[in-house]
Amino acid sequence: MFGLGVSHRYHLYGHPTDMRKSFDSLAGIIQKELQASAQDGTAYIFINKSRDKVKILQ
Repeated sequence: MFGLGVSHRYHLYGHPTDMRKSFDSLAGIIQKELQASAQDGTAYIFINKSRDKVKILQ
């Protein structure tokens, strides 16, 4: 468990994401599509197509 606050950076991924993807797969999206590191301290937010599930990778 981790805490989120106003001092964190957030990035909302703009495409619907298959929630069956592992956190390693989501880290691959961050690296390949966003040209960023999953370990840079930013909280990356992924939402499914129906917008009822969320995964956050920090």
